[in-house]
Amino acid sequence: MENARPSIEIVMSTYQGAPFLGEQLRSIFQQTEQHFRLWVRDDGSTDGTSAILADYADRHPGMVAVVRDEHVHLGACASFGKVLEQTQADYIMLSDQDDLWLPRKIAQTLRAVQTMERRFGTDCPILVHTDLHVVDRGLCKICESCWEYLAIDVDRGAQLNRLLIQNIITGCTCMFNRALLNRALPIPPQAVIHDWWLGLVASAFGQIGYLPEATVLYRQHAHNSVGAPRYGFPYGLRRLRCLLKGQPVHLGLPGTARQAASFLERFGGDLPREKRRIVESFTRISALSSTRKAVALLRHGYRKHGLLRNLGMFAEIVLN
Repeated sequence: MENARPSIEIVMSTYQGAPFLGEQLRSIFQQTEQHFRLWVRDDGSTDGTSAILADYADRHPGMVAVVRDEHVHLGACASFGKVLEQTQADYIMLSDQDDLWLPRKIAQTLRAVQTMERRFGTDCPILVHTDLHVVDRGLCKICESCWEYLAIDVDRGAQLNRLLIQNIITGCTCMFNRALLNRALPIPPQAVIHDWWLGLVASAFGQIGYLPEATVLYRQHAHNSVGAPRYGFPYGLRRLRCLLKGQPVHLGLPGTARQAASFLERFGGDLPREKRRIVESFTRISALSSTRKAVALLRHGYRKHGLLRNLGMFAEIVLN
């Protein structure tokens, strides 16, 4: 049907989410665009999370689907991957359990994805992400822009060589099309996190777009799965202390290289020659000597965002 409305599905994985889940679900069901279905899987909560989900499923029949399986606790990446495999919609979004969506989030990101599809085609894998307002536990604003707070460049960060080493995609802001999800699934166990994997697929085979405005109140509290530490001198000082104590300060090259190796194994035969070279070179870096690692990172442009992050990365290479 020519004027049929596009189908939208929102994917959520919960774990011990009772303190904030009700507020997040209310923000979803108060969206200006109400033509969606919420898919949610609980990852083994022992608090009141399951009861909250059951209540919303009862109050919104047909709009909430709870995924049940024999597994108890998979972790965020695998749990989201399980739910993503259930979806059938034209457009898919990711939701955390502890944020708040601003009222026009679905409508804004849908319009952006469809605009890109008109330019690149519906068969092109497309992902759109947005900025966020960083807030504290009580929703008091910490920073107007999460991108500013983290000091990331979303233009350069979407390039494959940069995205291999640092993720700039915040999953709870995303909408992506069916072409991207069909290409990305299944998400492998070597993936660091699901939104990073989706971003890599979009960068390699399609397009990453962004809206330079916040669509989410990104709540920071003691139990964030990832969280957003402010970038700046205190950030660098904390990581320097960890280095001097012999403690890891970030995921490190081995973890990102494993993810890249899995990506290469899955998609190597389909990648354009230059992008295949970029991924292949990155997978080999962790096996090099410290000096050769540093040279390879510089030569191929595998950089993080910000001088402090790059200094920390090179310092860890030298010290280890």
